[in-house]
Parts: sequence; C-alpha cells; structure tokens
Amino acid sequence: MKKIILFLFVLSLIYISSFSQSKLFFAADYGVYRFDNTKSLLEIYLSVNQKGLKYSKEGNQYVANVLFLINITDKKDGTLFTENEFLLPLKVNDTSQSILSKKEISQLRFLVDKEGIYTIRVSAYDKSNPGFKDTDTMDAIINFFDLNNVDISTLQLASSIEKSSDEKSSFDKYGNEIIPNPEGFFGNNLNKLYYYLEIYGLKNRYSGSEIKINKYILNPTGKTVFSKSETSSSDYNLLLETGEIRVDSLESNYYILKIELRDMSNKIITEESKKFYVFNTLKSDIQNVSFDEEGFLKSEFANMNEEKIDDEFEKVIYLRKQKETEQWKLLKTLDEKRKFMYVFWKERDPNPLTSNNEARTKYFKMIDIANERFKESFKPGWKTDRGRIYLTYGEPNDIERYEYQSDIRGYQIWRYEQIEGGAICIFGEEQFDGSGIYILMSSTIRGELRDDNWMAKLKK
Repeated sequence: MKKIILFLFVLSLIYISSFSQSKLFFAADYGVYRFDNTKSLLEIYLSVNQKGLKYSKEGNQYVANVLFLINITDKKDGTLFTENEFLLPLKVNDTSQSILSKKEISQLRFLVDKEGIYTIRVSAYDKSNPGFKDTDTMDAIINFFDLNNVDISTLQLASSIEKSSDEKSSFDKYGNEIIPNPEGFFGNNLNKLYYYLEIYGLKNRYSGSEIKINKYILNPTGKTVFSKSETSSSDYNLLLETGEIRVDSLESNYYILKIELRDMSNKIITEESKKFYVFNTLKSDIQNVSFDEEGFLKSEFANMNEEKIDDEFEKVIYLRKQKETEQWKLLKTLDEKRKFMYVFWKERDPNPLTSNNEARTKYFKMIDIANERFKESFKPGWKTDRGRIYLTYGEPNDIERYEYQSDIRGYQIWRYEQIEGGAICIFGEEQFDGSGIYILMSSTIRGELRDDNWMAKLKK
C-alpha cells in the first residue's frame, strides 16, 4: 500500500507540468526590480506548451497563435493599471510529438509608479481554437527600491544564464541573457537551476566592508539539502547575484531556494526565497520518493475522519484539476485520502516556511462566507451558482440588486473591475415568488455562460 501512496504523491508533483488535451497549458511568473527611486520594473514571464494547439500550414512551416490577455489591477481598490493583448506566434517545421513537447518562453515588462499589491490575471487561448484556453492569477507586491536602504529584488529562477549578445533582447539584464523558467520545474532534462538576484544600496550602508551571501535549498520538512556561502565587496549600490546549482542529486519533490545577506557580525540584513520543483526519474524509485511524513503527522489531516476528508475534497471542486480528480478515484483507504489532501494543500501553500497554509485558510473562510450569504432551502451556499462564482473569482467590486416585480423576477448584477478589463455576472431568481434562489443567467467572463437575452427570460 505504501508504494501506491508514494506513486500517487509523484503524480501530484507531475501535474504541474502536465495537462489535459482539452485545456491549454501555460505557466506565468513575475519579478520586480529597481528602475529608479520612484518606479519599479515589473516583469511577467510566460511559457506555453505547444501540445494541443491547432497548427495550420503556411509555406514550409506550421503556425499556431496563442493570444495572451494581461490584466493588472490594484488589489486594494480594483483600479485598472494596464490591460494588454499579446500575440505569441509559434512556428514549427513539423507537428510531431517530439517537436510539440517543447515550450515557448516570452517576457513582458511594465514600469510601475505606485507601490502596492497588484493582481495579475493572465488568460491565454489558441486563436484557431478559442475553447482551448486557461487562466492564471497571481498577486505581486510592488515596492520601490531606495538606494539609502539595502534591499533585494525578486529571486528569479531561470533555465539558463549566458552573456548576452543582444542588449535589445527582452531577456537581457545588464549584459546577461536570462531565460526565465516560470514553471519553476527542473530535473531530467534541466539538471541545473539558474538564479538571478539584484542587491541594492550596499555602498551607502556598508561601504568599505564585506557581506556574506548565503544560499540554501530546503526540502519540504525545512531540512537544508544544499548550502553555499560567499563573501562580496559592499562597494556597489547595484550588485548582481547570479549562479547555478545542480539539482540532479535531489529526489522528486518541491524545494525552497533561499538567499540571505548577512553582515560580517553574522547579523541578517535581508533575504529572499523561491519555491521550485524537481522531477528526477533517476531518483524517483517508488520506494525512495521523499514524502514529508513528519509534516503530515503533525498536520490535522493525519487524524481527520473519512466523512470530513471526503467533505473537504468535495469543497475544493473549484480548485482541483482534472488529473487530481482522477487520482482521487483511485484511492482505496482513508490513509491514502488523508495524504492526498495533505499534498493537495502543500502544493498550493504560498509560503511553505510558515506553519499556517494561508491558501487553505483563505479558501475555507470564503466557504463560510458563501454559506452565510447564499444558502438556499436545500443547498449550502458554496454549491449555489453565486457561491461558485464567489469562490472562483472572489468578492465582486459592486453588486446591483433588483427586487422581483409582478412581471419580472428579481436579479443581481455582480461587477468585477479587475477581470478582463471589467466583467459582469448576472443572477436571476428561478421563481416569481421572491424565494431568493438565484441561478447564473449570463456572464461576460470568458468560459462562463453568456446569454444576451437574459432579461427577456426573467419576464413572465
């Protein structure tokens, strides 16, 4: 039985680089760097897997086009910062599986002149097959970098770093061509992890001295599996920290790359960390895969009864992927289910170094809110149409409520300013009795039901 459990654990790691043929697979990540004292440079990294795209013959090549829609809003008030369309043409000489297994990498840059937390929503679809699509959302903390204080940029993971021969390349940073790895996935065909970091303000604070730059890789239990320490001069207000680390000795799992700066008295100055994944078949013998047994035994999942574990799996329907649903169906015992849900949330933990899983806490808080607001006679709030939209897209910026009249049922219009430049969801009452049971009538969000004749259907 242990072999089955561990094999499923490997699969749950693989899914981040796998996909169903019915869904476009792309990955997105971001980085924030200094531009000047009052602006920061936001970079968005994109990779798209070519499998499943619809190619057409053009001359001697086959061409597919992926359209990316980039929507960036201020998380606090929903103010739109920018909305861009970006067409990524993909050209191949043939459409064999070996060719289409490759990924195409791209990078976009934006100047940001206001500090805050920004929500980045990236949607992508095949222009020749609009139903072949996907969406990803991430929050970016944008701070300005004042050289009077020591600070560091985002820690960027890369597939390669070489001296640049083209300063106009979007991948160029100070003479280095840095090819992003937005998936954060390394292993069989990419056995070196490259990283890039910018350090600011050392000269103004530590001139004439040296600093220590410590690099660590931590496994899921927090154990250090790699460490390296170097000293550097502090006579620079911009110091570039780049390097490579071989990861082919690591077992298949997720890890944290951590880089910290310390002064010569060993006092920590600042630090930055980044999560990445390793899939290494040479180290992935089923009996040897590293499962965080200690972390699992300390978690609430270790003693969760079957009714509760089944209930939790049911409630994450708006989060889980098709592959995870298929894996769940293969589970036979309560212990397998417990470990499955432990790994499910571990993979979504935005900060594995803390004891609390913020993603899980936030999601179930929203479940409670949905149950309170949208409960119907025979259905908990999270299962209703309004509950699904709320849990999928978050709190709307505005809700317009219209009570039922003698000739028209009641309805609500939810407005999401941060989605696709402004989107709406319209819910109408099922009956003319003001029962408060609402169903989704129409939405302008891509992939949701759209019916421009919704108003007529609300009337008698």
